[in-house]
Amino acid sequence: MLRKQPYHARVGVPFMWLVDIEARVLTAHRLDSSDWRIIGTYSDETEARIAPFDAIPLNIRDWWPPAAPANP
Repeated sequence: MLRKQPYHARVGVPFMWLVDIEARVLTAHRLDSSDWRIIGTYSDETEARIAPFDAIPLNIRDWWPPAAPANP
């Protein structure tokens, strides 16, 4: 995905979300001129409001697969 960032900036995509399922983290970026700026990092939030959909609360916690059981 990081290889696509320059292309998305060049064509004017205003927002980009990078989702790391293993780390259980969503990082939101906004295009500022030709540079991507991080506008938020989310993990277990249940009421995340993330641009450009910030009018709608998102339950990010529900996006992640169940945690693996701990080894005894």
